[in-house]
Amino acid sequence: MSAFWTITAYEVRSELRRISTWVYFGLLFALTFVMMAAMAGTWPHFDVGSRVQLANAPRPVANLIVVLSILSVPITSALAGRAVHRDFETGIHPLFFTTPVSRAAYLGGRYLGTVVINLLVLLALPLGAMLAAAMPFTDPDRIGPFRLDAYARPFAVMVIPNVLVTAALFLVLAALTRRVLANQVGGVALLLAWTVSRLFATAIDEDWVAHLSDPFGAAPLNWSTRYWTVAEQNALAIPLGAPLLANRALWLFVGLAILAYGIDRFRFAQFAREDEGRPPQPAGEEAPSLAARLTLPRPRLSFDWRARLAQLGAMTRDGTRRILRGVWFWI
Repeated sequence: MSAFWTITAYEVRSELRRISTWVYFGLLFALTFVMMAAMAGTWPHFDVGSRVQLANAPRPVANLIVVLSILSVPITSALAGRAVHRDFETGIHPLFFTTPVSRAAYLGGRYLGTVVINLLVLLALPLGAMLAAAMPFTDPDRIGPFRLDAYARPFAVMVIPNVLVTAALFLVLAALTRRVLANQVGGVALLLAWTVSRLFATAIDEDWVAHLSDPFGAAPLNWSTRYWTVAEQNALAIPLGAPLLANRALWLFVGLAILAYGIDRFRFAQFAREDEGRPPQPAGEEAPSLAARLTLPRPRLSFDWRARLAQLGAMTRDGTRRILRGVWFWI
């Protein structure tokens, strides 16, 4: 367990020192602040709220936090992918894999560190909404009394389970493919798949399908408050009904299963199963090295602008070929 907590602490410290972590936080904070201010009637020409519904009531606050947390899935993808891919990108993984660390401690520590940092970033959502609702330039008739549960409940019931599930998915995807692009594509693909699945779930017209098939929990949340009056939406807290709790339990189990699968399939190998299925090469039959077969000319060192330009062109061509040859680019 000591290795698990050591890796977790290292992951948290490493991400806290990265400027991108705070850029993510600042972007989400600013976006939430602007949207809450717009819901509260700050700008007449950019009014996305309701004149009869309080902007900081539990229902609209929950809607805002849930929608923006879903749109932040690419951030989760980036954080989880970076947690694993950093070892391969820096080339330190062969040394790291020789240490006496179990697969559960290695991936589990990365996972928990990613979850902690991701939740820290997503705290920008309720904080931005709180600050905007307290600003003097909002319409006082559209701001009600401050209620901590209006911000805390959707974060605890919706955001935290969503992060636990999506972080497991993207961490396992990065660990098994060892490609950052796979996670980037996976984040976009998850949002697209969620959008399409909502259309099919609505067409089926079965409530239980809609409730359980939504990995982000928005469907049962909307269903549980669909008949609320304006007065109820302004006063009542988000209900924790059976459909919402069943949805959360199901997808937390799915996230746990994905993480367990990733731990089982992950190998402490320099290459990700690239040589599986190949017959072993007998000793003494290795191909001679290129240096042994060629007489290499004496290199002439050049570091002027022409050499730099040639390096730039070579690296650009090589990078472009790598991207175009990869299946994830075309996906």
